[in-house]
Amino acid sequence: MVKEDLENVNLTMDLPAGEARSLSLTSLNGFSSRKITLNLRRNSVFVLNFADFCAWEGELIVEANLLEEDAEFTVHCASITNVNEKKRIQVNVNHLAPRGKSLVSCYGISLGKSLLRFDGCSYIKHGAVSCSTRQEAKAILFDEESQGFCSPALKIDENEVVASHAASVGRVNDDHLFYMTSRGLKKDEAKRLITMGYTHPVLAYYEEREVEALLKALEERV
Repeated sequence: MVKEDLENVNLTMDLPAGEARSLSLTSLNGFSSRKITLNLRRNSVFVLNFADFCAWEGELIVEANLLEEDAEFTVHCASITNVNEKKRIQVNVNHLAPRGKSLVSCYGISLGKSLLRFDGCSYIKHGAVSCSTRQEAKAILFDEESQGFCSPALKIDENEVVASHAASVGRVNDDHLFYMTSRGLKKDEAKRLITMGYTHPVLAYYEEREVEALLKALEERV
């Protein structure tokens, strides 16, 4: 397993046949817009985790090419926007050979007058039989002027495949906030707890010392 700050990541990575790799990215200091291209060979497995709890504006684009048979690609992402930030995270997966598997899962929270956008496309080429792919994205909006967009897409040129996508954008449940504040919590404290619970699953892919830094960054953002 490799862990890196996004600022230090190479823009192109090639995964040899039969190799498994997990890359857990953080963005604690911010970064400019970036594009990462991943090329996967036969029987290779790549897991990408991205915990994005800092202030930045721009876009992160991930392009994964499953070039040979039985390649697998997974993404777990959690992101937060606040104040006037505008972020876009796009993950594209190209299934170019048979029996490839992919899962893209992105969760985010938008606060203040910020914008959070998740999009991307899973493409299955004609002849890439027995592939399976799923794209899912969900965003919670905390304030009236918060904005969130989730638009996962599928482009399928083969019949013998399994493909699905899901998207959800909605405001935080007022009943939950009311219940928590009625138990003595301030509204900001309730927001913080909901945010921590919503983004906590991605932290399972990080070591303890990194989790502490991520939690600190998360608390400062809410």
